[in-house]
Amino acid sequence: MDNKTSQYYSSHVKDAVELYNSAAQSGVSRYFGTAFPAGSSVLDIGCGSGRDMVILGDSGYDVYGADASPEMCEEAVKRFPQLKGRVVTGELPADGLYFNRKFDCVLCSALLMHIRDDRIFDAAFTIRNNLNDGGRLLLSIPVERGDVGADSRVPDGRLFIMRPPEQYTLIFERLGFRKISFYEEPDGLERAGVKWGVILFQLEAANGTRSIDKIEGILNREQKTATYKLALVRAMTDIASTEYNSVKWYINGTVGVPISNIAYKWILYYWPLFEYDKFIPQKTGEKIDSGKSIAFRKELTQLINKSKPTGGLSSFYNQYTNLISNDKPSKDIKSLLKKIEQTIINGPVKYAGIDEKIFNYNKYDKTVIVPADFWREMCLMWHWIGDSLILRWGELTSSMSFGKISASQVIDLLITKSDPARDTTISSRLFNEIDDLKCTWTNKRIRGNFHVDHVIPYSLWHNNDLWNLLPASPAANNNKSDKLPTRRLLDERKGLMCYYWDVIENRYPERFAFEVKRFTGRSAEVGRYDELFSAVTEAVEITAIQRGCGRWEG
Repeated sequence: MDNKTSQYYSSHVKDAVELYNSAAQSGVSRYFGTAFPAGSSVLDIGCGSGRDMVILGDSGYDVYGADASPEMCEEAVKRFPQLKGRVVTGELPADGLYFNRKFDCVLCSALLMHIRDDRIFDAAFTIRNNLNDGGRLLLSIPVERGDVGADSRVPDGRLFIMRPPEQYTLIFERLGFRKISFYEEPDGLERAGVKWGVILFQLEAANGTRSIDKIEGILNREQKTATYKLALVRAMTDIASTEYNSVKWYINGTVGVPISNIAYKWILYYWPLFEYDKFIPQKTGEKIDSGKSIAFRKELTQLINKSKPTGGLSSFYNQYTNLISNDKPSKDIKSLLKKIEQTIINGPVKYAGIDEKIFNYNKYDKTVIVPADFWREMCLMWHWIGDSLILRWGELTSSMSFGKISASQVIDLLITKSDPARDTTISSRLFNEIDDLKCTWTNKRIRGNFHVDHVIPYSLWHNNDLWNLLPASPAANNNKSDKLPTRRLLDERKGLMCYYWDVIENRYPERFAFEVKRFTGRSAEVGRYDELFSAVTEAVEITAIQRGCGRWEG
């Protein structure tokens, strides 16, 4: 929990307890009987005054509680002696189990809005770890509060972050939960302009089937005169898989994806197609030197030809990071990005959707707006959607060429990752200059040769950002292979990882800052890497759960 918030509750115990105990007996408590199976064990995380624990205990549940404030825990037991031995002081997030056991159900009421953004995934992961497979989670969250905006504090200093229900739903669904129901409730203290949402989840050992009708419609059923719709959805899946922190969540149930991120992805997709030694049409009727051409073919082809003598796509990438980081002038790149962004807005954003319009454009935030449920599907199913999409792209292109270009040729070009940072030479040169080089995973000094290891394996993310490339001994790198490091190993090596990030940032500040912001969604302060580390551990756990990857203990 946020420090100021925790300090507030510790110094205002009696006021807080009196306030909570005076609330109307409604709100989240009215759902206990339908949410939790009779006689099951329940853990109340953020138990506060102990009021809900008493209600649960009186209803026949085997209830235990944890709260970040030791003073609140002490007061709860003092007021309700039956809770003695059932309440512990425990922060959220936490490293282990609160009671050295897992529970059938977890209650987390009016707590998560006090958790910082860079800790919210860890908090959700803690909840998951304390819950049995098939168990139930009941959340209550604020959905309206007139005196608070996003990332704000209430007048008494407590952190109070307004997040839409869809954002919480995505966080928990990515960890293997399935949403069962959602209800809205008036404020139990009858405060004006305050309303609460109650969400019931179930933790499943395997994710159930989810409807992806909207996505399926774009990929298969909608008419296409160009590959734009496929490129847009592919960019969405790529951003959902590795750059999900860059999006904006809106309180109206939509998500904004930065159009600049999408435009950059389009350059990577179309580059190998335009660079190929045979003309590959990407629009019905498109031919060499015809007037019926892809909107940005001329600009991208000129950039491809210009970049060949200086390194091709890698040369473009360096110019692009400088442009984004420092707004350095580069007329050809700026012109190309602007042309692609206009193509996205006036093409697939405008026309995608059979029965309803799926995408919109927010000119103020410069984001492509998608429904939150659509975005959740992208985040949960991106791997399968991406594979299906590339197949459709290959088939559509072959049809546009009247069979002169085979689908397999196009697919080969599309699946050959055009990652301009895939060369690890930069990292290798940098680490070679460190005298006392240590293996990231064993913390032992490396004598002789070393390997540049991907924290998140390249086979899983195809990511060669500098933050993901760290030195390792050949033995450790070979043993780790395509496995993901465990949370314990990451926590133990945090200090060394941050040291290497500092070395990298000092040498390549512009590129490092650009890649970190693209990954975390935030501009990190120089030399401060807590948010980056949190984002890495989050990405590792999500990837492990979604892809069923092996873990490596070191």
